[in-house]
Amino acid sequence: MQNAIKTQRTYYIGAALLALIAAVLRTLSLTLTFDRASGYFTASALPLLFRAFWGCSLIALVLFPILALKGRIPSKRAALSPFSTCGACLCALLLFLNFVCSCTMQPTGLPIMLWIIGLLAILFGIVYFILQTPFLKAGATTHAVFGSLTILAFACLIAFTYFDIGTPMNAPHKTDLHMALLAVMLYLLYELRAKADISRPLALTACGAVAFFLTATVGLSDVVAYLAGAFTDPVYFAQDLLLLALAIYIGARSMADAALSNKN
Repeated sequence: MQNAIKTQRTYYIGAALLALIAAVLRTLSLTLTFDRASGYFTASALPLLFRAFWGCSLIALVLFPILALKGRIPSKRAALSPFSTCGACLCALLLFLNFVCSCTMQPTGLPIMLWIIGLLAILFGIVYFILQTPFLKAGATTHAVFGSLTILAFACLIAFTYFDIGTPMNAPHKTDLHMALLAVMLYLLYELRAKADISRPLALTACGAVAFFLTATVGLSDVVAYLAGAFTDPVYFAQDLLLLALAIYIGARSMADAALSNKN
């Protein structure tokens, strides 16, 4: 029974369940206790419950692979599945949407050179996700170059909203979005290590679960809140949609790896 629980599959299913619960709690917090004028939650029990659950979930997702999955994860990754290909295509499409929205934004407070670098990096990021599909083939070096530029692209997306003076610096819409994008950057780093045959499977597994949890939770709840009228900025909305696409991509790749691990 213990061996059946200590598997990648169980771990990822647990991450998905935690993400669903956290997304519901955050959606309720944004729709019922969010003050649009200030950009913060009002003083009530619901946001506190969400934050407590959010923090405990992240701790559990970090500790479980360390305590239960050491030596149980193969270094070889699974081949691309149809769901992974779909997720990669969605990421490329939503990155293009972010490119368009970023082109039309007014970079108040954002250094112009950083804005230009970010736009160029986003275009390279689009290519990277196309490389994750069967439609375009490339070697490990090409993946490394475009993957590194994709990490830069996500760093620049963080900068685009970091310098936004219309949203308070520590408002939940901004800080949670940044946490999710930082988790994606860390996941991509270990994905690139796997492509270069210097894999760290335990770290990749943990980063994949944490990145999925954050992107799914923040992306889903922010999109619902945007449709409900809590948010109005199209730049944030484009990034929230990108989080959902990243959740699909990371989740599909992770579950394919888990299926391969079960076969071994």
